[in-house]
Amino acid sequence: MNDDDLRRSAHDAQRRAIESTDVDAGLAEVRARIASGGSSTIVGAVDHPPARRWPVWAAAGAVIAVVIGAGVIFTRPDGDTTIRIVDVPTPSGSSAPTVLLLPSTTVPATSAPTSTDASTDPSQTTQPSLPPTQTISVSYADPPELVEPRVIASIPLEPNPDRNPLSVAIGENEIAVSQPGTPTVTLIGYEVGAGTATSERTVEVAEVLNSTVFGPGDVLYGFGDITFTDPESAVPDFRFVAIPLSGDRQGQVVAERLLSAVRYTELGPGSFGHGVGGVIDRARNVKAAPIIGYRDVSGAPLSWAGEPPPLIGSEFNGLDLSVVVFGTDLTWNLAIDRSPTNDGDFIGPGPPAPTSGGRVVYSVNVGDDLTPNQDFGPSAMPVVAILELDGNGRWIRLPDGWSVVASDVWGTVLARTTDTTLELALLDDLVPPG
Repeated sequence: MNDDDLRRSAHDAQRRAIESTDVDAGLAEVRARIASGGSSTIVGAVDHPPARRWPVWAAAGAVIAVVIGAGVIFTRPDGDTTIRIVDVPTPSGSSAPTVLLLPSTTVPATSAPTSTDASTDPSQTTQPSLPPTQTISVSYADPPELVEPRVIASIPLEPNPDRNPLSVAIGENEIAVSQPGTPTVTLIGYEVGAGTATSERTVEVAEVLNSTVFGPGDVLYGFGDITFTDPESAVPDFRFVAIPLSGDRQGQVVAERLLSAVRYTELGPGSFGHGVGGVIDRARNVKAAPIIGYRDVSGAPLSWAGEPPPLIGSEFNGLDLSVVVFGTDLTWNLAIDRSPTNDGDFIGPGPPAPTSGGRVVYSVNVGDDLTPNQDFGPSAMPVVAILELDGNGRWIRLPDGWSVVASDVWGTVLARTTDTTLELALLDDLVPPG
């Protein structure tokens, strides 16, 4: 086995470790140890003070996690340490954000948070084994057809010295762009074939959002500011929030869900999307409970209208990826031949996602490592698998610098950044459905 084989094997093992749920077993042991003599918080819905809240971009810097055996030690910015592990279930169905706390000494690692939508833990990573059918291959040595995106809009980039990621989401008629450190959302109206944006507006929001999902309706979902609900604990809570982009409550948080910082750190792109009952976790288990139920612009619960969004699962078989649409006979096997120098990204590519016309897309870079002196650096040759309803599929290649930044039932957004702008394009303008 040569050095390239070893690097590829190490990357494959690292990716499987990230995708696995073995961390839950370790957390279970930590909780068991704490339970033998730990304390607990009050069970119930409580109003918590809004003090000590940080943007989610600062989560990695605000809390340092050190794994020692089966224990996880978290360090606050003020230097206090603790090994308290807290799981937080779903808030109530009220439009006003509330917090529900459980004793950290009584929650097993695999317990499901209470939810009005379902009762399955949305962060479980186990997917059923998927029977592959047609194999659709791509190779860096024989790249697929190159397609040139048609730019429909250019958005000025705000200063971003820490190089935190932008967040893009596609809705039924608009694309929502959130830039780090900027309390506004830019909304670009689109129409396939129009060749340019059909409208543009900006909305001020109470919190900068990340990992966003847009709609149904004029509501944007995503990670907002992190918070510490327990002043004695060093474990932060990630807040997945709903913010209307119009109406009397425009820009305000109308609902939120607290999520474990341990489980939701370093997610790949496109990890959240639309389910029937609310926003779902595509990366871990699309069949689990929604992260948060849908809301209208007033903050009232909202039901999905029309054809249910497809639930798409995936499973790695070595370097190949099996993809399935649950509830159908549709399965594909993606054979992906990467360059020997391709280490992949540290957090890996995003999961397969729905797009217009009932199709499925999956994007990955298969070319050479662009930073050979850096582990898990960016790679060349972005390619996109477009999987059709008849079980067939094809790969296309994007120019270097372009990538899939959002994909959901209404379509797929492509983007690249220049020194000063974010350029947006639509996949449907290049490869329309049907």
